[in-house]
Amino acid sequence: DAVLNEHSGTSLPANTVVEQDGIFVRFTSDHSERRTGFELDFACSGTTPPTPPTPPTPVVCPTPRVRKAWSLLSCAERDLYIAAVGRLHEDRKQDFDRVVNMHLQVGQYAHQTSAFLAWHRFYLIGWENMLRSLGGEYSCITVPYWDWEKDAGRESQSVVFSSTTFGTSAGTDG
Repeated sequence: DAVLNEHSGTSLPANTVVEQDGIFVRFTSDHSERRTGFELDFACSGTTPPTPPTPPTPVVCPTPRVRKAWSLLSCAERDLYIAAVGRLHEDRKQDFDRVVNMHLQVGQYAHQTSAFLAWHRFYLIGWENMLRSLGGEYSCITVPYWDWEKDAGRESQSVVFSSTTFGTSAGTDG
């Protein structure tokens, strides 16, 4: 890749750095956008220009999102989900509380009505997006579901309810 110097008619290799009186100019080229440009860096004379930060690699998550039953998650997947919820609760408590309160406040509209499934789908995608917004290892996280039909008649023994996950079905932590 080269950048054409329009004043002299010569070309410079892309990402060439030129220094003039302590001002560093980095010439860039992006042929996919068919544009050239430059970045200025005002530094003390005689110093080398700082290396530009490496842009973060965009995270590409599988499409469509695939949710798994809690009982089918690996231990690592369970731990990741619990860690994401814990981190959201610690780092962004106001957002966490807002989501919890939203569920409590709209109960009359979201429960025991024809809107139940649609509202909860909308609610869960918002919750999932909030967890994903934590970034890093949580960027592609999905919300697991409880395959309650599998546990019918023995709900209290379900892997969903334990002291290490979401508490017991009796509402206790033991």
